[in-house]
Amino acid sequence: MDILKNRYNIFCILIVVMKSMCSCNSQDEQIKQFISTPINLQVNKMIFVGEDSNWLDKTNYIHVLYFDSLRCSSCLSNKLVRLHEFENKAKEIDSLYNICIVVSGNRSTIKYLKRVKYYSKYLPITYVDTADVFSKNNPMFIKSSLYESFMIDKQGNVKVLGNPISNAKIGDLLLSVLKEHK
Repeated sequence: MDILKNRYNIFCILIVVMKSMCSCNSQDEQIKQFISTPINLQVNKMIFVGEDSNWLDKTNYIHVLYFDSLRCSSCLSNKLVRLHEFENKAKEIDSLYNICIVVSGNRSTIKYLKRVKYYSKYLPITYVDTADVFSKNNPMFIKSSLYESFMIDKQGNVKVLGNPISNAKIGDLLLSVLKEHK
């Protein structure tokens, strides 16, 4: 009986390992699909929070950070400080680099972001997507938080996937892509 129990346990472990290997391959395929699919921002269908809504014409690269909500205001404040520092570094390489935040939200989200801008004195280019246009046109965002931060070129092609303020290696990669295309 112990032999059968051990074989069963080994069999269960093998299934779990094989399943995890399959999910990695699936994730790799999703990443390849994400990178090969141009991103459609459609900011004209979102509410702009800021001063210069003509920024899109004045940019080479856009680093998009997508938030499906703003749950933690202190987290956002901390991220804004680090984003501002990173944006300054990137703009030293390419002055036409911009960070764009897209937030799925409503009118209260807009009011909140205007307060954040007033008190922090810095808010990157920010859009509130009250109609969920962005997630509908780019359904991969619903699948995984992995896709919530990426840099695209003017044509919407993904050049870097990942958040430069959460991962220093992504930050270095992003800066090297900017240097390479300068």
